[in-house]
Amino acid sequence: MGCSTEPSQPSSAATCGAKRSGNGGSSTGGIGGWLTAAGALDAEAVAEALGDDGHQADIAGDGAVALEMLDRRTYDLVISDTKMPVLDGESFYGELERRFPQLRGRIIFLTGDVLSREKREFLARSGAPFLMKPFDLDELRQTVQRTLAGTPSSG
Repeated sequence: MGCSTEPSQPSSAATCGAKRSGNGGSSTGGIGGWLTAAGALDAEAVAEALGDDGHQADIAGDGAVALEMLDRRTYDLVISDTKMPVLDGESFYGELERRFPQLRGRIIFLTGDVLSREKREFLARSGAPFLMKPFDLDELRQTVQRTLAGTPSSG
């Protein structure tokens, strides 16, 4: 599946992604680079599904580690859980907007909580597509393709 694990990764959260090569092209020959911050089981599923499509996956322990990875590498897409240790999805998104504004329209959220008003308001403010857990891997693939193409997605 091509996942690499960051040393600081707790078992409760993860980040996956395919990085771009130095020349700006995809290192995997597929959709280009992507990075996912999600719970460990979700990250493994994402990594496996997108890995099956020919993409390398990088796994980090939480939103803070994901930001460190973004500092070191260029990614074309971010897939983030809204609930993570150390730095939750909303705080992660705020940092991503500030430090990596080019990725604002290149993020997909995974969530198991749209019942809370605060979570719904955050997702609406972000304008990012989101998938409810448990999510369908084919729906994830389609959402990834739409997001990379810049096509609006129903969240």
